[in-house]
Amino acid sequence: MTLSRFLKKMLIARQLTFKEGHFEMLGIRGVNLPVFTLTRFIEEMYESQEDAVFDMLFRAGVKHGKFGVEQIGQKNEMGKKEFFHRAIGSGNVMGLGKFEIQKLDLEEQVMIATVSNSPFVEAFEESNVLSDVDGPVDHLQRGILHGIAEETFETEISSTEETCAFHGDGDTCRFRFVAR
Repeated sequence: MTLSRFLKKMLIARQLTFKEGHFEMLGIRGVNLPVFTLTRFIEEMYESQEDAVFDMLFRAGVKHGKFGVEQIGQKNEMGKKEFFHRAIGSGNVMGLGKFEIQKLDLEEQVMIATVSNSPFVEAFEESNVLSDVDGPVDHLQRGILHGIAEETFETEISSTEETCAFHGDGDTCRFRFVAR
């Protein structure tokens, strides 16, 4: 098993630390939660809140993305493009799937991103409760990227999941983020 270049850099720079009962990335405390546990939580919420749970996941992701820009990007005096690369690298390490930026145009304020190997696609397919969901399933990831894009573009944006692997649109989910 090999470590990603990003993870190696984080360990060497002491930006990723592990202590007994404590995990930190770029100075922010984290938790390693199995996808199974998160899926059971989403199932419970879906049974009582129906599709509203997906909006909650999206909004939580937006807050997480904005928090990342404020707490990590500004704290470490990173430029916008550098922060994007760091955010993508940390997303890949955190198990949210493989994030790739297909297009980032700061002048036009457009970003197109993909996520492959999403844990939610796999978990929803295996779930007795969530396997019949009609719409996209990567609300948390779209929210995180939405929050980062909004902070980076310094304006409100709209975002959509154009294709979703859960619904057989290939192996990746594709997102578009555009300034309003």
